[in-house]
Amino acid sequence: MTADRTALHLLAGGRRIAPRLLAPGYWLFPLPHPARRLRLVSAVFSPAALGNSADSRTLGVALTRLSVVRPDTTDQIPLAALAEGCHPLEGDGWRWTTGDTPLPDMAFTGAAALLVEGFAAPDAVAPVAPALFLPGDSYPADAHIPASLFGALHPVFAGWRTYGPPRTPPVPERLAALLARPPERQKRLLFGRSSGLRTATAFAAARPEAVRAVIGVGYPFLQPFADPEPERFAHLASITTPTLIFQGHNDPYGGAWVPDLVPLSPSVQLHFIATDHDLHLTRQGWDAVARRILLFLAGLPPA
Repeated sequence: MTADRTALHLLAGGRRIAPRLLAPGYWLFPLPHPARRLRLVSAVFSPAALGNSADSRTLGVALTRLSVVRPDTTDQIPLAALAEGCHPLEGDGWRWTTGDTPLPDMAFTGAAALLVEGFAAPDAVAPVAPALFLPGDSYPADAHIPASLFGALHPVFAGWRTYGPPRTPPVPERLAALLARPPERQKRLLFGRSSGLRTATAFAAARPEAVRAVIGVGYPFLQPFADPEPERFAHLASITTPTLIFQGHNDPYGGAWVPDLVPLSPSVQLHFIATDHDLHLTRQGWDAVARRILLFLAGLPPA
């Protein structure tokens, strides 16, 4: 999640905006409102100077797609519409920037993010966004959930890993195992489902320096038909790690009533969706979840 060697960034009215997420070939930027006088700026290189081509052009980033992500839709910026700061279209429609490319002014309301897809200088290697998925007690019977989630986000999180199978131990045991792991070089993004999400948030509350953000679905706020157990959610009142939870309106482990009974830190965003704990969403439903996740990540402070 650290800045790669292309130093790709946005300039908005002269203000520098760093990417909030890096993966090989992907850069995610928050968009200011209104989005005017935007420029996509990067380091440059010349293939001829590298000694392996006669191409003497000054090249920045090879753009394959520019997308504006909003809560309800994702719109494409046609690469052919970039009038300045780009070399001619090549191949199946991608094009090189010159290192300083004006973008069209954009009109929208609410949160929005720019997702840049492409590839950069040959010596610029972006790290895989380090994502770890902690499944719930029903895994692998509910394997459709991480498959659908990361399918909608793919390939931004192509390097995600699952932590837990083949046996999903109780939350305290999983939490203890996570806490016993040696520190990692990069802060991780933790994704979770049900008890895995409870484990992820508990770990982030105990080790905020190790976690960039927590994202999950179906938090088990209570056991159905049982008295409340504050140890399930007490840490959510003080957690400082940015956290995004998708919860079904009809989830028996915690539905639309959750905000009235469970104290949540300002760092926790709770977003309700029309489903239950099993999360059998349509492809369109998972795409909507993915857009919300990208907007949430775009709103994080720079890494």
